[in-house]
Amino acid sequence: MFECMQGNRAIVLSIAGFDPSAGAGVLSDIKTFERFKVYGVGVSTATTFQTDTVFQDCKWEKVEDVLRQMNLLFDRFDVKCVKIGIVPDVYFLAAVVAEIKSLSPDTSIVWDPVHKSSTGFTFFKEVGDDFILSDVLRKINLLTPNHAEALFFGREDDAQRSAKKLSRYCNILLKDGHGAGAMSTDVLFLQSDEAIQLHAERIQGAVKHGSGCVLSASITALIAQGMDLESACREAKKYIAQFLTSSNALLGYHV
Repeated sequence: MFECMQGNRAIVLSIAGFDPSAGAGVLSDIKTFERFKVYGVGVSTATTFQTDTVFQDCKWEKVEDVLRQMNLLFDRFDVKCVKIGIVPDVYFLAAVVAEIKSLSPDTSIVWDPVHKSSTGFTFFKEVGDDFILSDVLRKINLLTPNHAEALFFGREDDAQRSAKKLSRYCNILLKDGHGAGAMSTDVLFLQSDEAIQLHAERIQGAVKHGSGCVLSASITALIAQGMDLESACREAKKYIAQFLTSSNALLGYHV
């Protein structure tokens, strides 16, 4: 196994889309990993045709090619944590997650379940039946949906009820980044049946392309460094506040 020369940094893998603007997906994840002093490697699930303001199309990679790249990386690196981004359906996700656990059972997995882009493009097209989804989620350490994604995957008419339902299978961080009000309150639903509220002052007008990717990548990096889940979510939420105010543009800086 390869060991990084600079302080033996933990190895973290991003399995996500390739966004040419580098605001989201693999490129964004790698920049976030570097900010948190872990060594990032990546596998692309798709190539998107986009900038930070325009989305045209998405070309998916074959799942066989994704698994092949994963095998090469796991053979070479001691991967502590994996962050998964866009995937087309639950069957693609199931194959990726099963391969991770086959290659390294102790590797932690964070899935940012992107359903649609902000422009309305649908990435995740098929959930499958509840049995398939629940079986996959049992192998994942943390799911990070926003309210709309919680409704979609939990199949309830209330985001918190959906998140609570999904937490039977894995830990859920229900994000409140696009909500209203003076405070932004994410809720961490643990499998232990505990719900922890994470409060922060909402930064009005601060919008960044790929902020959800940055949050989940931050959590993944912190877990890889040995931080417990609640603390990792709290620290990542603090970092997002810095990221949202890092520039006046839609693309943020990692500082």
